Amino acid sequence: MDVNVYLIRGKRNAIIDSGPPGLGGEAVAAALEVLDLSISDVDFILNTHGHLDHAGGNADIKALSNAQVCIHNDDALFLEDDELTWDKYYGPPVEALKGRDRFEEKKKAFLNSRPVQAAIDRRLEDNDVIDLGDGVELRVVHIPGHSPGSVGFYRENEGMLFTGDSVGGLHNTTGSLPIITDFPAYKKSMQRLLEMPVRFLLCGHKFRGIALPPSDLRQDGEARQYIQDSLDVAAAIEEEVRRVSSGAQLSLAEITDAVIAGLPGETGFKPVTELPKNSFSTQTIFWCLRGLGAL
Repeated sequence: MDVNVYLIRGKRNAIIDSGPPGLGGEAVAAALEVLDLSISDVDFILNTHGHLDHAGGNADIKALSNAQVCIHNDDALFLEDDELTWDKYYGPPVEALKGRDRFEEKKKAFLNSRPVQAAIDRRLEDNDVIDLGDGVELRVVHIPGHSPGSVGFYRENEGMLFTGDSVGGLHNTTGSLPIITDFPAYKKSMQRLLEMPVRFLLCGHKFRGIALPPSDLRQDGEARQYIQDSLDVAAAIEEEVRRVSSGAQLSLAEITDAVIAGLPGETGFKPVTELPKNSFSTQTIFWCLRGLGAL
């Protein structure tokens, strides 16, 4: 999937997310040239979360600009300790799906693929303010669930919220489940956003809603509907996982397919065997099962 990188201009300039490793720096530099800016004009790299498609370009951009890398404290681990990141977040679903032998094989491949990361300059917390000067401020809104330190950056005067992957809707058009690692936190985050005056919602990818086509920009009533869809589908997945896993002796893949089969047809989710990449759906179900104490 394409990944959005947003430029916020004040007296100083910030980019929200940096793109994937090996591509982020080059692509951002080319986009800035169109705006008569160079990559050296970037003062802040604001990561919505620590996943590499959003933070993989940090090192390339920082090397060319000396920009400050900023990420929520709860996602700092993704940029600082690859082995612990695997053991805590990526490895457990792999072990549950493929077994311990494949766990070690996949861990080695994961560690070998990780790029050198830029040092973190500022660890963000909820309600921190990024002041870019000339009256341009971004407030940090901690909205965990997709990852522990997922945040939105909020331009309060405009009601504009940049969310990365924090508000996952129904994910993309492949039919995969949205990536949620903490269902209670995710639902609480969506409730928080529904209580905020969000006029513009700008996502990291073109995600879809229940009756909303894929888009990375939602405005006014559509923004609220998309947040509500994100909450509703998370609640439906959690309830279906609770039902399917009760007393059942099924594998993770079997539970995932049973959950998907039990969701309303309009959600458009597909069995894992029909997906081009099944790790997203099984990963989400794994974390839901763990949260319910079923693993």
